[in-house]
Amino acid sequence: MELLVFIFFFLAFYVVGMMRLVLRCTRDRRQKRELRTLVQDLRGREIRIAEHRLGPPHEVVDGTSGRSLWVWKSPPNEVLPDGTGLLILSLTVDSGGRITGGGWNRR
Repeated sequence: MELLVFIFFFLAFYVVGMMRLVLRCTRDRRQKRELRTLVQDLRGREIRIAEHRLGPPHEVVDGTSGRSLWVWKSPPNEVLPDGTGLLILSLTVDSGGRITGGGWNRR
């Protein structure tokens, strides 16, 4: 009887662990898909549109050629899609205020 209880609890912990892993992978895949779409939608638009959609950036780094790098981090940004770990979204902006490129990284 004790062996059956042990096996039952072992299997229950295993199933819960696997469900958490599947949920985590699903959430990360959804985050990746949403970020890919977001970066593609913002490319070629003015930076004020990104600022309106994402909120104030965490950091703005001005370059020497008039270009700048705008960086958002989640957390603390609550607008970016949820996922695992720290999310860093960066957009490259030209001197005219248009987004020329973007990317993201999860750590």
